[in-house]
Amino acid sequence: MKLSIRATLISLIVLVAVGAAVNQFTGSAFFGSQIARGGQKSVTLVIDFGPNSGRPTVVKKIDLMPADTTGWGVFAKAGISIQGTDEYPTGFVCRIDGWPTVAMQNCESTPLSTQGHWAYFVTNTKFGAGWLLSGQGAAMHKPDCGSFEGWRWVSPADDSSSQPRVAPALKSCH
Repeated sequence: MKLSIRATLISLIVLVAVGAAVNQFTGSAFFGSQIARGGQKSVTLVIDFGPNSGRPTVVKKIDLMPADTTGWGVFAKAGISIQGTDEYPTGFVCRIDGWPTVAMQNCESTPLSTQGHWAYFVTNTKFGAGWLLSGQGAAMHKPDCGSFEGWRWVSPADDSSSQPRVAPALKSCH
């Protein structure tokens, strides 16, 4: 019996070592996000300021982003300023790159629908080609490698389901 337990333990150790070697070689994880290179991923950020803002839509692909980066962290990696509300500093996006202006919203509390708000959309190869309204806040969402993070300013006159006007061009990270 001792030989059987010893052989089983040695087999398990060899299996774990082979799995670790394969993981290191391919640069991919067994669970969670697809990993591009050495624990890093690529995500595209789309910021649509809305048709009445007079501002162009921003599209930025961010490469070599750490795998544990959240949707909120994507802004920092892209070099784009973001401001939460005083009430929810990292839980509710009030202002992106200076929009809306301070005169439009003071960001003390969650804005009313009559003031407008940012809508958060996500997509990746698992979800398909179109945008989906995120079921998580940006501070909790960890985008997969190759995914798109979309933000759309929804003015009081807009439909609250207005998606970013840039269609995501999804690609796998393999």
